[in-house]
Amino acid sequence: MSEEDLRSLLFGDFLRPDLEVDERFYEEVKVIDTMYSIVEKAVEEYNSTHKTKMNLVVFRYVLEHLSRICRILRLPGGNALLVGVGGSGRQSLTRLAAAMANYDVHQPEITKNYGVFEFREDCKKIMKMSGAQNKPTVFLLTDSQIKDERFLEDIDSLLNTGEVPNLFAADERGEIMEAVAGQAAASQTDGDKNVDFGPLALFQFFVNRVRDNLHIVLAFSPIGDAFRSRLRQFPSLIK
Repeated sequence: MSEEDLRSLLFGDFLRPDLEVDERFYEEVKVIDTMYSIVEKAVEEYNSTHKTKMNLVVFRYVLEHLSRICRILRLPGGNALLVGVGGSGRQSLTRLAAAMANYDVHQPEITKNYGVFEFREDCKKIMKMSGAQNKPTVFLLTDSQIKDERFLEDIDSLLNTGEVPNLFAADERGEIMEAVAGQAAASQTDGDKNVDFGPLALFQFFVNRVRDNLHIVLAFSPIGDAFRSRLRQFPSLIK
């Protein structure tokens, strides 16, 4: 057994892209050339369906990290901290992995006036997509987009509990509970038909959906003191 053998040990559920995502199964990549062709086709398809093109050169290092990101995103509640210098492909591989799984990707559009209010509006949007609409969603955030450390406080809450305290107003919570009421009832087994879903239970159903469907991917650079201080302040980022 050599280091090369361990590097060649790759797994994924992307080897049968002709199947629906829910029909695919996790299997070993026995022939690395097969993965090369699948990923190259995925890049071509991505570029044909997105305005922003991805100029990605596929080589062994790309395949190794892509397989890891794909595995994380396919796990319920799978989140990732990608550490590397700018231009190393952290964002591109995340977007490609999400596209291969047919997941939506949301990334904040940082402007001069973007602040805590705008960030929390983005949080509301992705929580509604993943919780109320039941859509697997990737929330991609880089360290250069963290204009306020309170952004990380909200990310920390999402990672720990699946929600941000006091994020939704009363009327917004009412809309959410109305949206998930039918889904919550449909999710019950025959023995649970008489379960009474009150407001708290319905909102908890929504939060559980968020925890399963929302995948937070943080792309941080290890250069400088900010990275270490943020990990010390928010240890959940590396759990």
